[in-house]
Amino acid sequence: MKVAEIIDAALSAPHGNRQGLSYGQLTVIWLTYILTQYDHRMNPVERWARERQCTLQQATGWQLDDKERQLNNLLILPLLLFVLLV
Repeated sequence: MKVAEIIDAALSAPHGNRQGLSYGQLTVIWLTYILTQYDHRMNPVERWARERQCTLQQATGWQLDDKERQLNNLLILPLLLFVLLV
């Protein structure tokens, strides 16, 4: 469905100091969490993803590095998606 690519094309690139997954990739992980856990809250996503890191990496081909705490960047996604839709 290329959800990550569509979101990345619509949003500006992340700050230059930010490393890790793109906003589109983070959104796909968040949506996967929502669909599998029936929960839209963001605070448990990092733990959920860490517990399924190997599965998510194999399914997506993306490198999920726990050291970078890149899933904390999910906190900005609702704002970015709002801007995209307005």
